[in-house]
Amino acid sequence: GKGEGEGEGPSPLVEMAAHSCGCLVVQAAVRALRSQPETLVPLVERLLGWPGMANASNPPDGVSGGLRELACSVGGARSLEALLEAAPAKLLFPLYSGGLRSHLLELSHDKNANFVVQRLLERASDPALVGLLVGELADAGAELLAGGRAGVLWKLLEACARAKCKEKEAFRAVVSMLSPAGSSAATLAHSLLALSPNLTEERIASANPTPLGSRLAQACLQLPPAACQPLIASFHKMSNPEFAKLACDSVGSRVVEALFVAPGCPAGSHPPLAKKLKGEAARLARDRCGSHALEKCFASVDVDGKRAILNELLLAETSLASSPHAALVCKKVRLADYKRRQTDWLDEETGHEKKRRMFADILAPDTPATAAAAAIEPAAAAAVKPAATTAIEASAATTAFAAATAARVAAEVARAGARIAREGVGPVVAEAAATTVTAAAPGITVEPAAATAAAAVE
Repeated sequence: GKGEGEGEGPSPLVEMAAHSCGCLVVQAAVRALRSQPETLVPLVERLLGWPGMANASNPPDGVSGGLRELACSVGGARSLEALLEAAPAKLLFPLYSGGLRSHLLELSHDKNANFVVQRLLERASDPALVGLLVGELADAGAELLAGGRAGVLWKLLEACARAKCKEKEAFRAVVSMLSPAGSSAATLAHSLLALSPNLTEERIASANPTPLGSRLAQACLQLPPAACQPLIASFHKMSNPEFAKLACDSVGSRVVEALFVAPGCPAGSHPPLAKKLKGEAARLARDRCGSHALEKCFASVDVDGKRAILNELLLAETSLASSPHAALVCKKVRLADYKRRQTDWLDEETGHEKKRRMFADILAPDTPATAAAAAIEPAAAAAVKPAATTAIEASAATTAFAAATAARVAAEVARAGARIAREGVGPVVAEAAATTVTAAAPGITVEPAAATAAAAVE
């Protein structure tokens, strides 16, 4: 940027921001003012020579080019990174539109400015801004990988997951980056982890996961299942030995952990992935990295899956005693408790799983009350009809928003009632449903509905 109206070159603040030592002062000042936006914003405007920047005014002549020039210098890039970390959200769009727009790919290739682009992607959460960023970078995946700048795509994936927009476009950028290997389910996961677009099935055994490939895979798994389904399918196509080897790899194990907990991998896909580790529980427990993957696997499977893992560990109990990693795993999965009283353990875990399913029903996403009522058994619907009616009548005198909430209440109580009727634990679940609904919709009393449902079941 220019000095304030001088036109005689960079202002002293800009020179300081670009200086290899002076940039440290600028970074410290900007980060110290993170919690004081009323002071930070004028400093940023003065630094960039852009009065009224916070009010979305157009940048003066020379500011846009000066901003990009600053981003390409060592000190300037670090100063802008600090600025992007500390700046209020309202400054992100002006910074992008006033100096970086239409130049993201060019800046991403620069050895200094690419960190500025990554920092902008880290902060971006507004769907409109993220959409513009994706529009500039989504078609440049292969070019970024070839230039050693795949980290920009990693941050782009995280931005899309955070803003909940353009997820499919971001994932397609990753797949296109890995073409031709990315077009095959047999090689997509291996190619992504190794960041090798020319990987073939014959060379899979020699491909090793890279730290950045692991980060990209984990970021993909944070996207909705519909967006990253090809990657999930590729992991399902891995052979059991390949998957077990990945679980014990120092960077690959992070991906295996994510497969059992990330939102992109739905619960229904956990059992097939867990079966790929069958017979490997003792080996994983002893391994520094595999032990973490085993813990995530154990937590995600049902009672039968947990018993299978515990039985494998029991068979190798002697060899596990010498491993500190295995000792910690055994403690977390309560192996000693399982060994001492297997019948009681089974009853307890079955009860816990039953409660988890019930609460999953109660806390399920919004569903119209009519659809929920149609889906349940007629007898169960009759048992909870008074409960649903009570919830709807309670909302009749409230606002339109409360009426919509009451429809959800009716659906949730009806859904819970179906499970109540089938599993015979009326009073407990009815009270849980009442508590949950009351918390979700303050002002709507559901206790009578819960009491009615419990009485009907009893």
